[in-house]
Amino acid sequence: MTTTFQPPTADELQALLNRNDLQDLFIHLGWNVARGRPIVLAEDDVEVRFTPLARKAQFQIFTAQPSTPNLPGRATIRKLEKRLNALAAERLVIYQDLRGEHAEWVWAKREPGRPLQPRFHEWHAGAANLDLARRLLDLHVDLHLDERGEFDTTTLAGQARRAFDVDKVTNKFYGRFKSEHDAFADALEGILDDERKWYAGLMLNRLMFVYFIQKKGYLDGDQHYLRNRLASVKESQGDDQFQTFYRQFLRRLFHDGLGSPGRDPNLERLIGRVPYLNGGLFEEHPIERTNAALDVPDSAFERVFAFFDSYQWVLDDRPGRNENEINPDVLGHIFEKYINQKDMGAYYTKEDVTEYISRNAIVPFILDRAIEDCRVAFEGEGSVWRLLQADPDRYIFRWARHGITHELPEDIAAGLDPAQPDLLEKRRAWNRAALPQFALPTETWREHVARRARYETLAARLRRGEVTDVRTLVTSNLDVRQFLQDVVEFADGPDLVRAVWRAVNGITVLDPTCGSGAFLFAAANILLPLYRACLKRMQEFVAALPPADAATRLTDFQAVLAEGKRHALDYFILKQIILRNLHGVDVMPEAVEIAKLRLFLKLIASSEKTEDAGDNFGLEPLPDIDFNLRAGNTLVGFASEAEAERIVRERLLTTSGVSWENLAAQAADLAGRYEQFKARQLHPDLPGTHEMKHDLQARLAALGDNLNTYLAGEYGVNVKDKKAVAAWRAAHRPFHWFVEFYRVLKEGGFDVIVGNPPYLEVSAVRGKYTLVNFQTMKSGNLYALCTERSYNILREGGYVGFIVQQPVVSTQRMKVLRKFMEDRSDFIAASTFDDRPSKLFDGINHARVAIFLTRKNAGGATPALFVSRYHKWYAEERPVLFETLAYVKSSQHAALDVWPKLSSATEEAILAKLARVRTRLGQRLSPRGTGFNVYYKITGVGHWFTFTLRPPRFLRGGTAGASTRESTMALGDEAALSTTFSLLNSSLFYWFYQVRTNCRDFNPSDYTTFPVPDGVFERDFTTQARAIQDALDGSSSLGGVTHSQTGAIQVERFKPRVGKDLYDQVDAVLAEEYGFTAEELDFIVNYDIKYRLGSENAEA
Repeated sequence: MTTTFQPPTADELQALLNRNDLQDLFIHLGWNVARGRPIVLAEDDVEVRFTPLARKAQFQIFTAQPSTPNLPGRATIRKLEKRLNALAAERLVIYQDLRGEHAEWVWAKREPGRPLQPRFHEWHAGAANLDLARRLLDLHVDLHLDERGEFDTTTLAGQARRAFDVDKVTNKFYGRFKSEHDAFADALEGILDDERKWYAGLMLNRLMFVYFIQKKGYLDGDQHYLRNRLASVKESQGDDQFQTFYRQFLRRLFHDGLGSPGRDPNLERLIGRVPYLNGGLFEEHPIERTNAALDVPDSAFERVFAFFDSYQWVLDDRPGRNENEINPDVLGHIFEKYINQKDMGAYYTKEDVTEYISRNAIVPFILDRAIEDCRVAFEGEGSVWRLLQADPDRYIFRWARHGITHELPEDIAAGLDPAQPDLLEKRRAWNRAALPQFALPTETWREHVARRARYETLAARLRRGEVTDVRTLVTSNLDVRQFLQDVVEFADGPDLVRAVWRAVNGITVLDPTCGSGAFLFAAANILLPLYRACLKRMQEFVAALPPADAATRLTDFQAVLAEGKRHALDYFILKQIILRNLHGVDVMPEAVEIAKLRLFLKLIASSEKTEDAGDNFGLEPLPDIDFNLRAGNTLVGFASEAEAERIVRERLLTTSGVSWENLAAQAADLAGRYEQFKARQLHPDLPGTHEMKHDLQARLAALGDNLNTYLAGEYGVNVKDKKAVAAWRAAHRPFHWFVEFYRVLKEGGFDVIVGNPPYLEVSAVRGKYTLVNFQTMKSGNLYALCTERSYNILREGGYVGFIVQQPVVSTQRMKVLRKFMEDRSDFIAASTFDDRPSKLFDGINHARVAIFLTRKNAGGATPALFVSRYHKWYAEERPVLFETLAYVKSSQHAALDVWPKLSSATEEAILAKLARVRTRLGQRLSPRGTGFNVYYKITGVGHWFTFTLRPPRFLRGGTAGASTRESTMALGDEAALSTTFSLLNSSLFYWFYQVRTNCRDFNPSDYTTFPVPDGVFERDFTTQARAIQDALDGSSSLGGVTHSQTGAIQVERFKPRVGKDLYDQVDAVLAEEYGFTAEELDFIVNYDIKYRLGSENAEA
């Protein structure tokens, strides 16, 4: 069977579905025709015959026909699905009635700790079945991945989840939202085409916000306010007559009602009793000011309201209780999907990632500040570090200590002593699955024993009082937030609480590529309980004051508490966080608008409605955060005042003639005005806020124009040509950090910078804009430049936490970024994550990533580097992934010229022994043409290499040839060939490759630099080499694919896993030459064994 290069269209799949031609349908999707005997199962007196239909890796598709004319009920199908788990864990079953009129497509969702959750999708003869056809598009097999052996069961399971998992109202709403957005944009009248998308997004954001608050009764007490008002307008004057709903009602509701504090009887008769919301969301937008003829027909709103009315809008953060519920959390996921564009290198970052990074960047900075301000609390025998000593388990995450208290079974405990003889044999049982009371999802005994050892070591250090610094808290992966909350809760006096409060209330957190605000939300969720803890302790200290001291002591606490009493507690806290702590920038204005909307929804969800319209229904106006979240290009613009001064002075005579002194004075004046404006957001009853904002915007635009003229000259633009400067500005969207965030930069920079910068080659944006003056330009990727920019706007002692592509730790191209970070950090913690069998980013290929956490220090000292293992995991393991993350301090990274991927001191010791070897494999290689060749694949390594002593068979159109994805290395004679071939197939070589490369491509430098003792080539590996090749030959098969341009291709594929016992023999010999201990050899031969022997990636 062959698969096609081009994916099918929904229309093609729909036609096949409607013909009920299932085999051809899955052939079009790139699946193999399944062979196998039917299985018959019976439940509830119904026999069902399950027949294999299609297969890819270990994912199976069955048809199922009952013995009765009609389909079995869903309760019966659920029972059948439970029984099928033992036969096919990953599957799709198509239950068909005997008449061919009705079918249930059933995908079984599996999650750790939860019962099986079948998902049902119906097919009916004669129906359109388009929704099902669209879902099936997600099951298409990518030809290139399949050819490289990278299309495994886990990949297919992820695609099936995207296709069929309907606990996600997200996908359903998202798909419809995109089409409704486009339709609404097309319906706009009197607007420039390049503004349609932006304004349509703005209007839909406003309308969704209104849908949430109308459900809470804020809008004239009417939970269907918008729909009813549209009907009222149409009834009074007809469709689009005289004035449309948009012009007669909606703009007045937005600008004069929700966006303005003033009220008059005429307005109230039109819009009813509605609150003043402020926030900038409903004020007149520049597009509305500049497009006088702008209008929207009533039919556009009828369509949008019909879409929105098909969902339930609930203004809280709890999980949805039914499939049609939209809450702010669900909407956030939808926005992330909508705004993150793969062609811009932007991907949706899930909450476990944003929470881990934000927690380990924000809390450590707060602790550092508290130590500076109240050092006495962190020193001496009575210091707060005693909290760790008193109760270690409170700060070690639950999953890291799961199952630790149980005594190990005898056969597992037998392998604990590394000095005993026959160690590998005594640890053979360690590769079995651990018992449930011990195990995390999919955990083996080997993994459990390693996790137990880490726990015992860490707990002992805590009990001995050895953890007394912030860096160790982070690199030990302790619960730093719980620790800080306890520091506040158990503070002996108000000075420590005051120090933490100042740090919490004053911290500045930035996401420089914020998208729709995922990291900002995570930051808010980290800060919220810390604010609560501080306010609680303030209240307790104030309450304990003697009456005689109440007027003179703790007046700062009393002022904060008095302000807080004016509001609902969480509303007060969130408003402080949003205004004081959070900052974001994104090149997409629409993303920034969405981020604001999400923050507003989070804020208003914490409000408490009253029935008194006189006090704005108890709803405090939202803060205006237009100056916290900004649209602009993070990488273009003046980062610092010093940079701007240098360029302005150099170019003064050739540009605008505005002196640096004048520009600096304007920037300082703007900063003062902004602080006054922000104060009004905390006290919204002060008059003149709108006028102040518009004045600020005008002054900021004028200053930006002058600075842009100077900067355009730096980019080679003729600054005398105003059109050229305007075109440059439109393309580059410059963002001048020292002006936009003047106070923050003036005071040293941001305290914490977190995010997921774009994974995009610099070459991909050259047609849009130019980037200049970056030290890391040679890296060639935007995430490196974003990292450099972040360091430049970060204060000394500030923290950066980013998730970027895995090559940051391993490739020569990224060496310039590693060096940049090393020169400016006092510690770096780098964890790495594979994309097989599961991955952190769904829906994209080659999603190998790294997370780094760093603390800036310009002192020039060599930073401490902490690294993690190269995380591989199954989907069931993800809930425990970050709680069990472990770092080890690296000592060999300078010699390796990479940041290695390591999990233990054992690996460090192995690396040290390899580092002592001076001879490299490259010195043993010969020029091509010797006739003694090792053949290998240059990409798609996966869990196994494919090395052979003969060229793999390759046929194009039936004619023998050679694949462009194969290469060779030449040796001088038969003995050297056998030794090299055996060495390359060893687990030692595979481990070394995983530790120091990008784990995707296989380049000559990956093997020529491998250290090989001279004694290895004095050994005779002839027998092992022949046995390995024989095993590979016995496993080979020809697989066929079809390319759209080159036609049918057949490629020989091998199953390297079949030679594992032979590779272990080679490793035992190598261990003698390298001087490995038995424990080190045990680690090598069992490295990643769960994934290497339990994954379809074994097929190469």
